[in-house]
Amino acid sequence: MKTIGPYIIHDFVEQGNVGAIRDVLLKHHDFVDQKNDAGLTALHLACKRGHEEIVTTLIEHGYSAMVKDNDDFTALTYACRGGHLACVMVLMQFRPNIEQADVNGWTCLMWAVYKGHPEVVRHLLQEGANVHVSVSYNMTCLLWAAGRGFLDIVKMLLIKGAKVNHADKFGSTALVWASRRGYCDIVQYLLNKKADPNLVGANGCSSLIVAMKGGHEACVRILLSNSRLNVNQADREGQTTLSYATKSGTDEIVNELLEHGAYLNITDNHGDTPLIKAVKHTRLNTVRVLLARFADVNIQGKEGKTALHMACTMGSNAIVQEILNCSPELEIQNETRETALVCAIKQGNFLISEMLVNHGADAGARDANHDTTLHLALKLNNIQLIELLLRDPKNGKLLYQPNKLGETPYDIDAASSNHLLSQIFGSKGFSAFAASNNMHFDLYSCAVAEMLTEPSFETPICIGLYAKWGSGVSFVLDKIKQQINLFTSFLPHQPLQLSWDIYFTIVFLSAFAASIFAFAFHNRLIAGLTTFFVLFGIPFIFGMFVYIGTSSFQWKWTVSSNHYMKKKWSYFKTIQILLFYSSYKKSMGRVRFIFNPTLKLSSVKEEDVVNDQVASLTSVIENSLGSITFRIARGLEFNHSNSVKVARKFCCVPVYLWVVFSLLCINAIVLLVLSLHDPRHICIFLLSSIVALLLLAATPTLIKVISSLLTNPKSLRASRSQKLQRKSIHKICSGFTNTQSRICILVNGLESHNCKLFLRFFNSNHLLFCVPPIITIVCIDNKLFNIALDKSFEEFEINGKDWLQTVVQLPVFLSEKLRKKKFFQTPDSETDSEFKYNRNRRKSHLKKFDLARWMSSDDCFQPITPQILRRITVIQSLTARMLRARGKDFLWSNLSAWIILTEVWPYTVMCLICYVEKVKVAPSRPLKSVYFELAQHYPLSNSVDSGDAESLLNYLSSKCSSILIQDIINFIPGTINLDPKLEELTPNFHNTGSMVSSASSVKLTLKTSDSNLSSVMAGASMPCSDWTVEDVCYHWKCIPGLDKRNLLKYEKFITTNNFNGLVLVSCDVGELKQELNTSFGDWCLIKKFLL
Repeated sequence: MKTIGPYIIHDFVEQGNVGAIRDVLLKHHDFVDQKNDAGLTALHLACKRGHEEIVTTLIEHGYSAMVKDNDDFTALTYACRGGHLACVMVLMQFRPNIEQADVNGWTCLMWAVYKGHPEVVRHLLQEGANVHVSVSYNMTCLLWAAGRGFLDIVKMLLIKGAKVNHADKFGSTALVWASRRGYCDIVQYLLNKKADPNLVGANGCSSLIVAMKGGHEACVRILLSNSRLNVNQADREGQTTLSYATKSGTDEIVNELLEHGAYLNITDNHGDTPLIKAVKHTRLNTVRVLLARFADVNIQGKEGKTALHMACTMGSNAIVQEILNCSPELEIQNETRETALVCAIKQGNFLISEMLVNHGADAGARDANHDTTLHLALKLNNIQLIELLLRDPKNGKLLYQPNKLGETPYDIDAASSNHLLSQIFGSKGFSAFAASNNMHFDLYSCAVAEMLTEPSFETPICIGLYAKWGSGVSFVLDKIKQQINLFTSFLPHQPLQLSWDIYFTIVFLSAFAASIFAFAFHNRLIAGLTTFFVLFGIPFIFGMFVYIGTSSFQWKWTVSSNHYMKKKWSYFKTIQILLFYSSYKKSMGRVRFIFNPTLKLSSVKEEDVVNDQVASLTSVIENSLGSITFRIARGLEFNHSNSVKVARKFCCVPVYLWVVFSLLCINAIVLLVLSLHDPRHICIFLLSSIVALLLLAATPTLIKVISSLLTNPKSLRASRSQKLQRKSIHKICSGFTNTQSRICILVNGLESHNCKLFLRFFNSNHLLFCVPPIITIVCIDNKLFNIALDKSFEEFEINGKDWLQTVVQLPVFLSEKLRKKKFFQTPDSETDSEFKYNRNRRKSHLKKFDLARWMSSDDCFQPITPQILRRITVIQSLTARMLRARGKDFLWSNLSAWIILTEVWPYTVMCLICYVEKVKVAPSRPLKSVYFELAQHYPLSNSVDSGDAESLLNYLSSKCSSILIQDIINFIPGTINLDPKLEELTPNFHNTGSMVSSASSVKLTLKTSDSNLSSVMAGASMPCSDWTVEDVCYHWKCIPGLDKRNLLKYEKFITTNNFNGLVLVSCDVGELKQELNTSFGDWCLIKKFLL
């Protein structure tokens, strides 16, 4: 027979098999009250499942109703928890302990209430269950019933005497629990039972507050109907029910709260009123309700912000208008000293700012940085705000008011790349003619200024601004000067940094003075130490105040003091370097410009042009860098170096050590005289002799320095010390501080027609001032000047154009004639796709561009001299800036090829430009094919070109093979070295179309005697760029002399690589040679065909 375990009864209970249970218990009475692993008996399990018959059977067979499981649950607890009334009634017949609690202190009544079993609760209450029992957090049955929404249970508990105002650990009563969950019927019943609506729970929230926070407006209305309710009761954050209603409630509930006496202007712990909260949450209708009840709009809340501040910050236009209709105080400042208008300006909100200004807001309000509203608008580059603020003429004074850093709105606008004030007021300082006709010169002046202010830019350089007299171009000189000042003047000032030389200087001078003062008093030690610490401590303490005030608080006087000390110390250090070093290592820093007054050649005599240049330049340098510094450098030999720091030496000992030694000797002499009272003492004599010998050794140098200090600019002019002046300029302007000083000479030669004066000026400038760091900018009429030069150099057989190219490294033709040309901009789809494909392929191979290596990689260039490379480099740099400013993309190799084209063949390039414009050439066509087409009908040779046609053909094939007409169209707006007047010399291209059409009737033939690409194109019925792959194969096979064994190889190469006509005229010859990999003889024939 199979063995029966003690847990068999548990299984039968799960199955509900009453008969089996009886049979087992009759045979195995010892199975009674046996527990499983969870501590449950069969009776526990039967009560948990609600099997009334099994419960009766088990009790009849001796099961105890008081047995507990592992959690101290009895059978009655399980029956009450599960809501099995029949089981409860069976168990109650055996009078179990109804107040028996589980491990957490929960009784049967507590579980029945919590689970919401009203019939079980009623039966337990009838049996005398305790309604006042409490568990964790002081929770009672009433609190659970109210919090879980069991109205019937709440009623039964209150009838049995439950305390209606009993609170849990946090103070929440049954009313608070019901209000939090929005159980309106329970709330109403509790109020009827005299529940106190003013008792507060967690976080100090009353029943009204928790109902409002939960959005239970029906409960709120029930609570408001209670006469004992305090509607203005606040929680721990100081927020009332109205505060929460303004954030999330409806307008109706806000009105009801106000009707029941809610305070409008009560503030929370942060100072925010209900109005501020409504504005913060952009509740427009709620704001209207509050304002209609006369809410105070001037109360300052968190961070000192009023409702108007908050509305301006949030950008709520409608709310701002509603608040302004209530006449608020517009000049109230928040904690950061910002008015409502300042907040609106910082947000860049024009509409709100306009409303505030129209209501009388002060446009001169400032923030914590003392920035006015105009400062802020300029920093945002918002022209609408600037116009609004300056609409009232009285606000014009704001343009001159500085902020904490001393910047005026004019300074901020000048430092900006987009000058908004000039757009509002118009150009100041220029004539009406200049303003209307010369505003396009701003791009030239900005590009030139940006290039010259670049720290890595190499000097010297002469820039020629070419234009005709009367064109108003003279003002460009002043414009360039202004732009350079804008680029350099508003860089952040470098604060004074403490270094060992500052400490040594202060300590040495303090000790020197202290040692002398010590002998003037009776107690020498105390006197000496006091003097030393006073002289050392005063500058140290003052320096600490300046440092803290500048770095932490930005006090105006400390910032000014710091800049002043920095300037003076730099001046002192420059003199120190000049005296003690023959060469000094300079650190590259920001660029500073020194401008010579604009020289008008028309007002200068021919014999005085050189003297005037030297004298005026010397005066400007002395005023800018300091006359003492400049004259000391002129009297001493000084060689500037970027890599070596060399001290002056005397007898192999640095000069500064001799100076320190001399000062110590002088100090010793004074001390000995004061202590010994005998000037004839041997020590005094020896020390005096040493000092005298040192002075005697330094006499030649001292004479040179003193002579230089006494020589003023006028004396230099009289003596014509050109060589000496040149050296001194090079010494000083190379820089001894963290700034690079560059001298800019501005010359206006448009009004003068004196050829000798021109030549004298250019020769003197080229020979005398062609040294770093001098920059010369000249305005001349190049046409008249070239004619005068040709006449002057006629006997020497020198071309005036070539001479001018040698003197002027950067020509800039100030004309918009080229930029106004209109080209054909709609290529067909097929050529356009090929154009994009080839362009992307070229870009992918472009990594880093080296102009010198690129020019030296081909034999088509003349020997490359530093002068030619320098000229091409600066033209390339300025052209690239012009193209970027106009939003044009380019490749460096193509741009360099274009610049060399315009430099060597300017007339041919102008013919190409005019031809492309008038014939409407497709942008996808290669430049080389267009040149071949044009060369068949018009002679393109002219004396203006420096190169011949053959070299041009070679150049187009080698360096310009990848240039398309679209590239030319992109380059023209930035081309600055091409004379627009050359267009007057170009042929008339109006009949080109008919000539091309007549040429199209000629059948394409290939002659063995003249078989190259240009001859093929001469008789071509269509341009080579339009050839298909089959056409290229046909003409390739017709090349005479090719090895016939390689023809199949060539045909396979052409078809495999899609070698059509466009590829043929645009491919790089060097790349083609590598890809083709053919014999030398075949390659020579192919190259002849291509070129």
